[in-house]
Amino acid sequence: MPKVVNHKQKKIEIVEEAMKIFAQKGFSNTRLSDIARGCGIGRTSIYRYFSNKEDIFIYVIESIFRSLQEELKKVMERDQGETTEKIKEIMEKIALGFNRERNLMIIFVEMRILLQRGNTVLWKKLQVYQDFLTRGFEDLLEQGMERGELKIIEKKSMARSLTLIVDSLVLHAAFSRKNSIGPHIENLGNLIDGLKK
Repeated sequence: MPKVVNHKQKKIEIVEEAMKIFAQKGFSNTRLSDIARGCGIGRTSIYRYFSNKEDIFIYVIESIFRSLQEELKKVMERDQGETTEKIKEIMEKIALGFNRERNLMIIFVEMRILLQRGNTVLWKKLQVYQDFLTRGFEDLLEQGMERGELKIIEKKSMARSLTLIVDSLVLHAAFSRKNSIGPHIENLGNLIDGLKK
C-alpha cells in the first residue's frame, strides 16, 4: 500500500530544513539536493513541492509577511490608543518577530543583497511588504495629525524614515552577537515620542 503523505505538512518540513541550510551555507551556495538530503527525500521528490530554492524562499517570505500584515492591520485599524503608541507597537512587533527567527534574519539580509543584483521577482515581493509598511505609517501619521496628537510633519518622508529605521533594526539584529534588541526598541520609543505635540 502506498505511503500517504500530508502535502501541506511535508512542504512545511522542507521549508524548515531549507531555512537551516540557507543559514548555514548561504542562499547562493545551497542546492536543492542539499535540502532534499536534509529532509531525507530524493532530489526529484522535492519538485513535487517546489520548483526551485527561490520558490521555497518566496513561500517563507509570503507566509511571514502575510501574518505580519494581519497583525499590523489590527494595530493600524484600532481606534483606541495614541498614534505614537501604535507606531511603537508596530516597530516592536516587526523587530521582535525577526529577532526570534534568527535564521530568517540572516537569510533575509543575504537575499536583499542578492536581489539588488537582479532577481526582480523576489525584489518586487519584498518591495510590496515595504510599501505596505510605509503606507501604514503614513496613514497613522495622518490620523495622529488630524487628532492633534502629532506635530505637523511631512508624512511621506517621515513614514519612509520609520520604515528605514525598522530595516536598520532588523539588519542590526541579524549581525549582532547579542540576542537583545530591547534597549534599541526602548530608545526608538523615545525618538517616536518626539513626534508628539
